[in-house]
Amino acid sequence: ENLPLLICVDDEKEVLNALHRIFRSDFLVHTFTNVSEAIAFIEGSEQNISVIISDFKMSQVNGIDFLKQVKLISPSSARIILSGQMEVQDLSQAINQHIIHKFFLKPWDNEMLKLQIQEALQTHSLIREKNKYKKLSITDPITQLTNHRFFQEQMRSEVKKANSSSPLSLLMIDVDHFKSF
Repeated sequence: ENLPLLICVDDEKEVLNALHRIFRSDFLVHTFTNVSEAIAFIEGSEQNISVIISDFKMSQVNGIDFLKQVKLISPSSARIILSGQMEVQDLSQAINQHIIHKFFLKPWDNEMLKLQIQEALQTHSLIREKNKYKKLSITDPITQLTNHRFFQEQMRSEVKKANSSSPLSLLMIDVDHFKSF
């Protein structure tokens, strides 16, 4: 049976033990008290990471900064803060920047948390599906190279950046007999 992967990061071992007990029947749960170890695991994971739950206040780094790093490594994972306290402004900013998807207060109701994590699992599936369709829309099916749509999007983005900060150059090369490649 291939259970979805759930990563829990908190500097309180009791919280991690509780989360493990709640989710062990529905997820493959990995818990970490050390943020660096969690990041190393996520970077080296062969399996798709479905949901990542992090405390906000940890001794090494706050949960938003941790999940900001995680977003770069595992962008399709549903990212959740589980905390006893947090500034509403920090929370709002993290949600608006798509760093976190959900926020839960400690102490939590087990059944409600299970329900919300199942919803986060659906969020993860939707993100993966969206990414798959995005890739299909910008990839040539025969060559597997990016297509004209991708070129146009990138060109608009680069021109916009260049208008505001730096010069832009474009080099185009014509490849004769491209089909033979």
